[in-house]
Amino acid sequence: MYTALAGRWSPPISVCGQTVLFTVWGTLIGATGSIDRIVLFAVFSALLGAIHAVTGSLWACMGFHTAFQVTAQLLTGNHWPQADLADPGGTISALVVAIPFLVTATLL
Repeated sequence: MYTALAGRWSPPISVCGQTVLFTVWGTLIGATGSIDRIVLFAVFSALLGAIHAVTGSLWACMGFHTAFQVTAQLLTGNHWPQADLADPGGTISALVVAIPFLVTATLL
């Protein structure tokens, strides 16, 4: 999506456009069941757009997305029952989600 938008507009406008389109699409198909998910979609899309704008590579976006998804599913899902995380308050889970976003945003 970023590449198509960047062919016509500047990188900042393209990243914002991608963010809006991705978030609206996620909401329309029902992938965002709460305001938290809408915010997550918007931030994640903006970060992926920024990564693509800075690196010029879709592979960097795919690597970040894969690392985030695997970590999030490991911590929040029952996909791998052999991994058990004792985190009743969700602090570790929140940090594992927040740290990659903050570090990547800072480096960009």
